[in-house]
Amino acid sequence: MQWRAPLAFLSLACLALAGCVQENQPPTTTLPPVPASNLVSYRDGALVAVPEEFAAGLAMAVRSTGHAGAEPNVGITSTGSIFVTSGMVTMKSENLGLNWTESFNMTAFWGPAYNPEPTGTVRGITRSSDPMLWVDPDTDRIFTDHMTGLYCSKLFYSDDDGATWTPSPMDCGIPVNDHQKVATARYGPDGPPSANPVYPNVVYYCYNKLVSTNCAVSFNGGLSFQYDRPATVGLASAGEGLAPEAMAACGGINGHPAGAPDGTVYVPLNLGCPGPVVLVTTDNGLTWTARVGPTDHGAAEIDPDITVTPDGTAYMLYRGSDHLQYLVRSKDRFATFEGPWKVSLPEVRSTVFTVITSGDDGRIAMAYLGTEDSKKEPSVAENGTRWNLYTVFSLDANAETPTFTTLQVTSDEAPVQIGCVWLNGGGNPCRNMLDFIDMHTTPDGRPVVAFTDGCAKDCDYNATATNEQSRSRLTTIAIVDSGPSLYAEKGVLAAPSGKA
Repeated sequence: MQWRAPLAFLSLACLALAGCVQENQPPTTTLPPVPASNLVSYRDGALVAVPEEFAAGLAMAVRSTGHAGAEPNVGITSTGSIFVTSGMVTMKSENLGLNWTESFNMTAFWGPAYNPEPTGTVRGITRSSDPMLWVDPDTDRIFTDHMTGLYCSKLFYSDDDGATWTPSPMDCGIPVNDHQKVATARYGPDGPPSANPVYPNVVYYCYNKLVSTNCAVSFNGGLSFQYDRPATVGLASAGEGLAPEAMAACGGINGHPAGAPDGTVYVPLNLGCPGPVVLVTTDNGLTWTARVGPTDHGAAEIDPDITVTPDGTAYMLYRGSDHLQYLVRSKDRFATFEGPWKVSLPEVRSTVFTVITSGDDGRIAMAYLGTEDSKKEPSVAENGTRWNLYTVFSLDANAETPTFTTLQVTSDEAPVQIGCVWLNGGGNPCRNMLDFIDMHTTPDGRPVVAFTDGCAKDCDYNATATNEQSRSRLTTIAIVDSGPSLYAEKGVLAAPSGKA
């Protein structure tokens, strides 16, 4: 993305910045589960035996939603319903992705044009760029937010597992530049002493405000936002011991906010930063503190990701400047960082996109796209580069030296993408997957990755396929079909019953 383009440029159509055009593509069929025969485990960079928890095997299934769209988000309610948003559509599955139905369609909701102003002025054609989805784990309220232009964002919510949707009465109440993220968290330890009776949790809306990250806060479930503060206000002075210019380009793009059990909220930064950076608030977004992590490997990811386990330990996954995956953790709100630990396999030479989720203390799962064909920055990878989805599991992530067990989910014959993965904005042809993927955990502890399959028709099982044939935007999930749960009491999970 052209994150720091002149303001005149920002007034152009949103195609120049965020994911805007959602092309229709035919759905793929559900693929069979991937067996665990190629599981590999590393600890402190050394190959070790696969942990006994995986002895019964690990199988992941790749299942299409039947919808075309990039930049997918995934959320899961306590009923086990999986929701995936991309483009203007939110899809729902009640059987772990075997079948999907359309839960929400912004075009159907508003029509081809909407008219929010009493004067009768039509503000624009309904469209969605950077569609967001979030499920509040405490209340099951489902939020979906759609940026309809650089000036406007529309927020909708459902309290009945996606059966009906209500638009927030706030219309375009927050001027957006790009890359908005919606999340909820409990009231912070230094925030108001009691919750708003309208809604028990705090809604955070964090977004790119050209050269900074701002976070707006709602105490009434997203009906209105009480204040909007720059979260990066102290960023310039946060890099103690670093050269003054080290933080100059850091702070315009943020990953998804993550709430801790005590209400502390973390917003991860990476792009243009000297290393992993975390914005921290304990008072519901009134004030923010920037914490800079180890600079061993630099930082390059648009959307770094954070998860927090029940004991309050926070884990951040990010892509270094060497385009490999690294994990850091903190037990003190990132006052100190532990790690980094390299997560990507030694044979993986370049990676893109980072997502992480968790269950019990010390039990986490991660995912990324990686390739063995090129060590270049993804945007300039060679035409024949094949990118695959990798998932990484750690059942001892809270150990002094964690063990990482990796499964390559997609095969070289049917990769996720061929050629470059464009990360610099604009309308480059190989920018079909846009800017991020997403990951969450089902109530029984199955990690679910939502990603865009860019290699489908005329590309899968085609040994001579090129980047020009890798243009699909199939919204897809990868889900643990059977294997150890991220919740220890659930034991080993069985494959779902039912037919696709």
